[in-house]
Amino acid sequence: MLSFEDLHHLEKIERSLIIVYNDQLASLKGLEAAGPELRQLVIFEDNQLTNLDGLENIQRLSSFVNISSNASLENVDALENLQ
Repeated sequence: MLSFEDLHHLEKIERSLIIVYNDQLASLKGLEAAGPELRQLVIFEDNQLTNLDGLENIQRLSSFVNISSNASLENVDALENLQ
């Protein structure tokens, strides 16, 4: 998968967002419907991903977070709205 931009029409993403082993994925834009609350967020081994832009609407994570082993990830500023 190269991007989520074709999913921009989604109204809401609830519960879990798990994105793993996507070597070609460079952007999370298109996932703006995620939140405001998720149970778990996993972003693992997405080696072209440089930021988490597209996840700005997530305000609460109630259970589990794993953002690791993303070789090019430079910042997680998109999660600044987490409470």
